[in-house]
Amino acid sequence: MAFGDPHYRTFDGRLLHFQGSCSYVLAKDCRGGDFSVHVTNDDRGRSGVAWTQEVTVVLGDVAVQLLQGGKVTVDGRPEALPFLKERLLYVELRGRTVILHAQPGLQVLWDGRSQVEVNVPGSYRGQICGLCGNFNGFAQDDLQGPEGLLLPTEAAFGNSWQVPEGPGPGRPCSKGHEVDPCRTAGYRARREANARCGVLKSSPFSRCHAVVPPEPFFAACVYDLCACGPGSSADACLCDALEAYASHCRQAGVTPAWRGPTLCVVGCPLDRGFVFDECGPPCPRTCFNQHVPLGELAAHCVRPCVPGCQCPAGLVEHDAHCIPPEACPPVLLTGTQPPSTVPSPRREPPGAP
Repeated sequence: MAFGDPHYRTFDGRLLHFQGSCSYVLAKDCRGGDFSVHVTNDDRGRSGVAWTQEVTVVLGDVAVQLLQGGKVTVDGRPEALPFLKERLLYVELRGRTVILHAQPGLQVLWDGRSQVEVNVPGSYRGQICGLCGNFNGFAQDDLQGPEGLLLPTEAAFGNSWQVPEGPGPGRPCSKGHEVDPCRTAGYRARREANARCGVLKSSPFSRCHAVVPPEPFFAACVYDLCACGPGSSADACLCDALEAYASHCRQAGVTPAWRGPTLCVVGCPLDRGFVFDECGPPCPRTCFNQHVPLGELAAHCVRPCVPGCQCPAGLVEHDAHCIPPEACPPVLLTGTQPPSTVPSPRREPPGAP
């Protein structure tokens, strides 16, 4: 995962800070060459600090770019979501999260702003390389460069994975250096950052502490708030850090209810019946699948749990509205086959996060 200014949590659980503003290999199948995921970082507006601007997924001769605001291009052409390329990839939008599913078992989640998460099946253990480490179960050797040698610093490691002619825009970029933004910002900024990031160690996240230690995310949060400076940019940086920790909690089976009336609020189109759910059903009820048993629906659904706007219990989604099941229009079936248990692609409600 890459998040914040930016921090990289490797497959083996190590948290790294790297501030280069070029294009880099995030994760790659270095043995079979099945896929390569690149990130392009950009200057966040403060010297020496960067953030993830876009993601490129290379699958053979196909290149998929995940851009700001959830826009997607395939081989340079803008594509509407959901997008399907038979037997190779499927890209969809869930809330504000773009999810790419690729045939080798690769899954990439992009929040359309700065956070990207890469999931690979266990069959790739020990054959991954890049900023997300080597996926061999040992965090101690995650700073391996392309030549397989351990590098002395996080900056040297990050710079070693720069893409020479990367998928990002053709512009000058800056190599990463060891940066301590809190030292530059001063004592008062660090004290305020510590206080605001303290929510990670408070009761809303308490159930998660036993399965995902909060300390690395707290340190990353403080780092980001010192780098982002005061004002609304600090609010956005705080939410990025909290959402990254919440995402790891959800993966570990714990869904913290951490948002508040003034903390990282997400708006949903209430006039259409939607409500926000921190971890709604990955395959929601629609007029097309309402009669499929829940267990069967879940068994065919490989999408991860992500925060977003959902229909309340007892309602189903149809044409970007939440309606009672009895209000669904008749579903016409062709042939003799029963309706598929795999839900039809969702039409996201306007204003969904």
